[in-house]
Amino acid sequence: MFIEGDALGLDSNMDSNMAGGVRLEVSPNPAMDNLTLTLSAGEIVSTSLFNAIGHTVWASTTMAGRITLPIANLPAGVYVVQAKDNAGRVFTQKVVVNQ
Repeated sequence: MFIEGDALGLDSNMDSNMAGGVRLEVSPNPAMDNLTLTLSAGEIVSTSLFNAIGHTVWASTTMAGRITLPIANLPAGVYVVQAKDNAGRVFTQKVVVNQ
């Protein structure tokens, strides 16, 4: 499956889950029911999940160091999660949803 990097504003061949010494951990990956995002420092202020053609399938604004995305109703496939922290850093990571 091909992820259109231009549609997401990122290079489709690279994950960017570390910025300024802060790391975004996404687990489990692959996932079935829920996907948990955890920052090693700071707080997540916005999160988006994009499908393989760049459409937003889930988005949220929050203020937490750890959030859980409900993915049980999503079709199986490759997605890209993008999170922004309270310092303005943007993290992206590919995730696989198995159903």
